[in-house]
Amino acid sequence: MRTPLKARHTEMQGIFVTGTDTGVGKTLVAGALAAAARHTGARVGVFKPCESGCGRPDGSMQAGDAAFLKRMSGSPAALEQICPYRLRDPLAPAVAAEREHVSISTVRIEEIFRQLRGGCDIMIAEGAGGLLVPMADGVLTLDIIRLLELPVLVVARLSLGTINHCLLTVRQLQAAGVPLTGIVFSQAQKQTTAVEKTNPAVLQRYTDAPLLGCLPFLSQEQQENPEELARIALDSLEMGRILPGVFSCRAPGRTVYLEGF
Repeated sequence: MRTPLKARHTEMQGIFVTGTDTGVGKTLVAGALAAAARHTGARVGVFKPCESGCGRPDGSMQAGDAAFLKRMSGSPAALEQICPYRLRDPLAPAVAAEREHVSISTVRIEEIFRQLRGGCDIMIAEGAGGLLVPMADGVLTLDIIRLLELPVLVVARLSLGTINHCLLTVRQLQAAGVPLTGIVFSQAQKQTTAVEKTNPAVLQRYTDAPLLGCLPFLSQEQQENPEELARIALDSLEMGRILPGVFSCRAPGRTVYLEGF
């Protein structure tokens, strides 16, 4: 287990969680951060501006990612605030919105974010897919990040292809001048191969972006338990570097979770 962390609540800070691709585990990582911050007694706000794929076979709408963030954070905000745009089809938000004749307003996104931020010690925002996913007409995820003025945490899968995806994402952020906190890996499969064991160390040869831990493979029960998810986040991730407004490390160090990490 890593060196314990102590909580320190200062002025409101936050993080924007993006992914190298869709389905890499960024919602789980964002929820883990929220649960860990909540565990310190911080008032945690969560925000997912757009969520697509909310349609259900019975015709209802369910923003599963936003609801998960709400449960993990304990946020009292209404789901309609946490996720102002809930779209039916599992497409890029801009495409799904166009098909549903919905106009996504960046002005509205910014206004709701500022409202949520006013009652929190920490804000954790999550995008849809990667940096260059179309969020609205002429608007990419990267533009939303700039609008919200948050540093970025990149979530990546451990499997084959992640080195290329990570480097592309990091270099895009650097070219855009957006503050990058670092990279966190999410282990989607229980079994590990040479690919998963070596990717972090190989990646570090090609970028100076900090590698801030790996969220291990989790059962469904672990994912749905805020206290368990908080414990795992504290054991697996460099929380003092990811959320310095909430945590500070008593001693520096990095958890070694996989071979070569």
